[in-house]
Amino acid sequence: MTLPIWKKLIALVEIDNQMSSLDEQVNKIKKQVAEDLAKLNSFERGLNSKKAELKDKLKGSDFVELKLQEVDSKEVEKKKNLDSVKDQKSYEALQRELSILNQDRQVHEELLVKAWNEIEFLEKKIKFDITAFEERKKNFEESFVSLKQQEDVLTNKQKELLEKRAEKEKEILPQWLSRYNQMKQKVANPIVKIANASCSACFYMLLPQDNAKILKGEILPCRNCYRLLYFDAQEAEEPVF
Repeated sequence: MTLPIWKKLIALVEIDNQMSSLDEQVNKIKKQVAEDLAKLNSFERGLNSKKAELKDKLKGSDFVELKLQEVDSKEVEKKKNLDSVKDQKSYEALQRELSILNQDRQVHEELLVKAWNEIEFLEKKIKFDITAFEERKKNFEESFVSLKQQEDVLTNKQKELLEKRAEKEKEILPQWLSRYNQMKQKVANPIVKIANASCSACFYMLLPQDNAKILKGEILPCRNCYRLLYFDAQEAEEPVF
């Protein structure tokens, strides 16, 4: 027995709704993977930034140590000169220079201690972040495998539905399929039944002649929302308890 055209179109609606649901699930998975990867990459960038900061601080501490060594050398040289100086004026001048060098030493020692403390703190932070990153990376990889498996299952279902839809399309005349596909781009329910001589989607009242044609089994577009309208005689005859 040949199915009425509206039943064939409703079969397409059911398939398309399933396809839409699968699309949403696949997109949700892809979004989840993208968000998780973005978070992981952001954490890694932060870790690399700390490593770069540590590298700069190590260079800075090396520079301060070098300056401190220069102060030491100058102090040794000035102190040797004190033994050979012959006049009070020269002696006092050397003492002033040594006093300035001593102040310079104190400044550089304070800078060096500060740099060491910052380096120690940063090294501990990096060590902690490396452990955290490896854990996050492991969790992401495990989650990715699981999500990819789910996506593959959904993708296979999509392929099956596409094949099923292609077979259903062969049963529908091109003009009806074209109308259906056009409406499907605009609304989720391109074909609806009539109720009380009106469109059950937008409630637009049918013209008497249109209503009569639909009651006889024809399909007509709603004059208001342009959805395809049908009448299910079998459903109408079923008793209500």
